[in-house]
Amino acid sequence: HPSVAIWGPAINEAVSDPYIEIPLNDIAHEEDSSRMTSAGRLTTPETNIFDIYGHNNFMGPLVPSMNIDPASMGYLNTEHTGHTYPTKRFDPEWKLVGQGMRHELMTIYARQSPRIHGGVGWCAYDYATPWSGPMAYHGVMDFMRIPKFAFYFYQSQSAAYNYDGSFHPMVFIANYNTPESPLDRRVYSNCDSVRLYQNGTLVATKRPDSLFAVTDSSLCHDAGWALFCHTLPLQETNLLAHPAFTFNNVPFQAGELKAEGFIGGSVAATHTVRTPGSAAKIVLLADPPAIGANGSDFSRIVATIVDSNGTPVPVTGTHITFSLSSGGNIIGDNPSPTEAGTAVVLAQSPVTLGEMSVAASAAGLTGATVPVALTDPTPVIRPAVPRRLARTVDKAVVRAFYGTRFVVPGAEAGKERLVSVFDLHGRLLYREVTKKNIIDLRRMAGTAMEVMVVKSQKVK
Repeated sequence: HPSVAIWGPAINEAVSDPYIEIPLNDIAHEEDSSRMTSAGRLTTPETNIFDIYGHNNFMGPLVPSMNIDPASMGYLNTEHTGHTYPTKRFDPEWKLVGQGMRHELMTIYARQSPRIHGGVGWCAYDYATPWSGPMAYHGVMDFMRIPKFAFYFYQSQSAAYNYDGSFHPMVFIANYNTPESPLDRRVYSNCDSVRLYQNGTLVATKRPDSLFAVTDSSLCHDAGWALFCHTLPLQETNLLAHPAFTFNNVPFQAGELKAEGFIGGSVAATHTVRTPGSAAKIVLLADPPAIGANGSDFSRIVATIVDSNGTPVPVTGTHITFSLSSGGNIIGDNPSPTEAGTAVVLAQSPVTLGEMSVAASAAGLTGATVPVALTDPTPVIRPAVPRRLARTVDKAVVRAFYGTRFVVPGAEAGKERLVSVFDLHGRLLYREVTKKNIIDLRRMAGTAMEVMVVKSQKVK
């Protein structure tokens, strides 16, 4: 269920071009009158035709001058952090902590004025690109959707109702608890207060930070933090829904750090990190554990290296080999090198029902297997049919599907129906009279479509 907040009917970071942007802006409003429009600019244009003035601002805190009435036009920071502070998930801890703090600070800036609609962090996930490639480490999660520390800052800001942490309480220690860990222990939480324990002994009970400040000199190793280290005035954190909790100068002790988040005097969430020992074995996660047997569905297989006690060991470069019991395919590098202790591939389904088993192995480690259920691939019905197709085909009998096997809409077993399959541009792929209520398009049409539109009619 993708979320669209604002449409950007313009070329990213381009100089304003009314010849292109005015008709694009009109089309966006025609297609969706419920949402506003904006554009990500690097320069300040003479005029602004969009509903919100957008500008990519990587350092903050100033809003660029605008040649329009500021009272009638809102501002949106359309991109920050990203390429100015690229962070790998297998970087040193101080760099991971620093990335989270950058997102915190830019979020504070994005809430400093009623006319600022917010700030957009670039971006959710690392991605492959030749521009800064082969991989751009700009996300708060890596390419295979494994979170970095910064991800948990955003999780701490969100909740079901008015940022009320009692609906989705969470607490996260941004730390591996190793000798190289920063001494200032940073904790993200949407709780009222946090208690931190070290090997069972209470370190302190903290309320959320009232000021944002870079106090740990280990965070200033990188030139990307030059502006932020000891040069910025202290920023009040009360503009954040839930500021971070900082436990200053906690010397390393091998063992366990435990955080308890309190709401209304009761423990609402806990998080524990332990000092990792030597790598001993692999544990596997299938996400999701059941997929459709349609030849195109897949499960994300996450292999994590742990010690003998099950604590993740953030080692990078260990190659893990994946295999399947029968059918299907492994998508991704195989063997796959670990990043901060994990390696991820995709297990693609065959077209047979049952179960497939995924195995992972590596030299010197105990291997693991995980089952993936192969279920009847009941199609996902999309909520809308493309307008261009809806104009020519009766919407009441049209459904959009993912995959290659699908249930014919309105079909009754043993009753003949004329089934027509179109692509999303309205081009006919094939048409057949059939009594089947489940059709495998790959076998019948000689192709495997990821998305299709199906029309089903009774035969008179």
